Amino acid sequence: MAKEARDEGSPVYWGGWGKLATEALGKCLPERSPGMPEAEFEQATRSAVKSQQEIVRRAVAELVRAGAIRPEGRGRTGSNARYALVMDPDKPNET
Repeated sequence: MAKEARDEGSPVYWGGWGKLATEALGKCLPERSPGMPEAEFEQATRSAVKSQQEIVRRAVAELVRAGAIRPEGRGRTGSNARYALVMDPDKPNET
């Protein structure tokens, strides 16, 4: 999150769950094997996406509970959630 957070003002992460899954947690979507039916590949991809979203949700919730990040805006279709990185837990971030 810190790698992708903006530098000016309070550091805020906005890169989305996919970037967290791949870069922070090392998760990748499946690749289609030669001869794999399209329907099977699509099902494997849907299952992996659902699993990765849950893993990221749990990791982010743990960071919030630990006080390492603070929600700044909810995600929705076409817009990622935003999280402020707490640089000094004894001092509120300036946004």
